[in-house]
Amino acid sequence: MKNYILYSIIVGFFLSYYTWDSIYRGIINFVFASLFTFINFSIMQFLFNIVAGYYGLQLELDNVLIKKTVTKYYHLKREVISKTSVVPLNYILTILFGLITNGLLYPINVSLRFIVIESKRIGKSKSLDPSFGEKIRIIFFSIFGMWLIYTVLKYVSWLNPVISAYAFYTYKFLLIFTISSIIPFGMILAPLVVKKFGYEFTTNFIGDLLIFSNRPTYAALVFTLIFLPIFSIFLDPVLFSVFVTIIYSVVWLRTKYLVEVS
Repeated sequence: MKNYILYSIIVGFFLSYYTWDSIYRGIINFVFASLFTFINFSIMQFLFNIVAGYYGLQLELDNVLIKKTVTKYYHLKREVISKTSVVPLNYILTILFGLITNGLLYPINVSLRFIVIESKRIGKSKSLDPSFGEKIRIIFFSIFGMWLIYTVLKYVSWLNPVISAYAFYTYKFLLIFTISSIIPFGMILAPLVVKKFGYEFTTNFIGDLLIFSNRPTYAALVFTLIFLPIFSIFLDPVLFSVFVTIIYSVVWLRTKYLVEVS
């Protein structure tokens, strides 16, 4: 989570972008937005590990990294020296989009590092390596868990101004994160990052994992994730869980039926 201290500051800056009515108020909102963002990343890490633990896995949030190795021959030293540059692409995308759109549109992206715990993995799956299906379920239920926490949080936001501010920034954070998680940024940027600049991806965007799922699952995931921000505003935690389950099931069954028929 140390990697996400700096990223929380970057995200916090854009979350509080339009609250700089004065320098004092802007700084206070920026500090709180950054702190709340880091708290949400920490909770996300915890939730991902709870869900991943069911499958005998451990999960770490990581930056979306790209790297490039340049090899040069130095005549003075008479030796070949290789230099590798590693770039956090999620930082660049957030800053770039945030500045270009004047703080209106910017992605919040993370990469997921799945770690196999062999002692817990035995009996959970035939393979030690996690399948795409397992990864996708971990992603979906973890994001769903984050929104479920928000539905509880909004009911106690009136108790304290700090809790109210936390609920406000949490909704913005989760809304942008959820939408960003649907988009396969890696596939979209590959021609530019790989072919033009010569970098290679060392970690993947969440959207690139989701798009590898089968059609019924992908349709159900995207459709349900889109509705999470809407339902979280109007429904209590119980109804929120019920409606999300119904929508996911209906879309999944409908898409699966259309695929089988075609």
